[in-house]
Amino acid sequence: MATGVTCTGAEVQEIGEESELNAPENKKGIFLISFEGTKEEVRAEVDFVKKIVEKTKGVFGNHDEALRQMNEYELLWCGTRATTIGYEDNLMPYIPMDKMREFYDKLWDQIMPKYGIKPLPGERYENDIGRYSMAYSQFYIPSGKDGWMKYKEVKREIAELVTELGGSIASCVGVGIAERDNLELEFSKVALEIMREIKHALDPDNIMNPGKKIPTKTNKEAISKAKV
Repeated sequence: MATGVTCTGAEVQEIGEESELNAPENKKGIFLISFEGTKEEVRAEVDFVKKIVEKTKGVFGNHDEALRQMNEYELLWCGTRATTIGYEDNLMPYIPMDKMREFYDKLWDQIMPKYGIKPLPGERYENDIGRYSMAYSQFYIPSGKDGWMKYKEVKREIAELVTELGGSIASCVGVGIAERDNLELEFSKVALEIMREIKHALDPDNIMNPGKKIPTKTNKEAISKAKV
């Protein structure tokens, strides 16, 4: 991306063991990169990327093999989900590319161990790269009577890390309920109030997804506005 080569998107996936996808020895990641443009443009860009792959001691697969491997990966992933005992969730924030390593290091070396949280097999590191850089990981939700509180606390810590690094909490998956109460870390009180006003103007009876995305005001905020 730094060289000026423009791809329509790229996905980076970790695989747990080479045997999972018949990967060459010591290769534990897959890059899927797509290009578009005229035939000459695409050919030139692909040739350029091939040189990067060779320079970094990667292996450039042919088109049919890449599709076969991805199909096997998806089946393996579905099989893992089907046999998982317990509950799981994912995180999918936007992270500046130059902060991606720092994000993952702090996530898995500092935050997650505090709560005893582990990633699902092959879901520790994943990136979806296009116009923005999106981090992705899937993890087990803590079990036990205090599991829900641990889950809320870890989501908050992750949101704090994301915003400290200049990222965006929810990326393409939307805020919903899971990240609603963390929006205050990313947006100012003024910005949140503008969102509430727009929501009220379009939905005065609050019948469109009530309670989602926009955090409710704290008692302190409500009292302050009432005085004004």
